[in-house]
Amino acid sequence: MPKYNLKIDCPITASHKDRVITELKVSQGVISQVSVTWSFGSNFLNALVVRYEGGQIIPSEGGGECRGNGDPDTWPEYIELDRTHPKLDIEIWNDGNTYAQDVLLSIVILPRMPAWAKAITEVADALRIFLGLA
Repeated sequence: MPKYNLKIDCPITASHKDRVITELKVSQGVISQVSVTWSFGSNFLNALVVRYEGGQIIPSEGGGECRGNGDPDTWPEYIELDRTHPKLDIEIWNDGNTYAQDVLLSIVILPRMPAWAKAITEVADALRIFLGLA
């Protein structure tokens, strides 16, 4: 289970239109957990999004952006990275904070389930339903 950790500095000069973009090379698989922690004093004025192949994937629910103030935000995900040697673009910006802030990003990627294992799982699920165990 690879876990990718990245610390990025969000300068005061990074605006919504002029974002700081950092590329993170990860392994192929499924993103299963994401954690974002801003340095204390961020006051929810700094923001982060993660893009994969041009589309926003983190946060995935309803668009938006990740913001915080010192406390870690951790949530489960299920995002398939189907390309060989995928690259994630992390975009950060500052919406009026007077100091540069650090963000810690942690992404857990699990290997994809092989096709033969998925077929076995589907048969087992059907058997549970048939026997009334599900």
